[in-house]
Amino acid sequence: MPGRMQEKFIFKSMESARDQLGDLLLNGHDDIPTFFGGPANHEQWYPIESRCPNRGKGTLKFDFYGMVDRLKQHVEDYEQRKRNGFSTLPAVV
Repeated sequence: MPGRMQEKFIFKSMESARDQLGDLLLNGHDDIPTFFGGPANHEQWYPIESRCPNRGKGTLKFDFYGMVDRLKQHVEDYEQRKRNGFSTLPAVV
């Protein structure tokens, strides 16, 4: 590895990485991903492309198209609630 690249990497053990992530993440240790030995399943947000229901719509390492679909649904729900005077509860997606 070239010397200038060595300055850009920090190698840690899994234990020290988990400790540091627990301090940095919004919900602490509850947000540590399973691939670091934590309880949070990040695969639901970063699906395996071959198993994704919207496969073929672009790069799916981040479920961009699923996010857009969910946001559109929330906007529609909001508009419907607004028309009804906000008397209904929002839909759970």
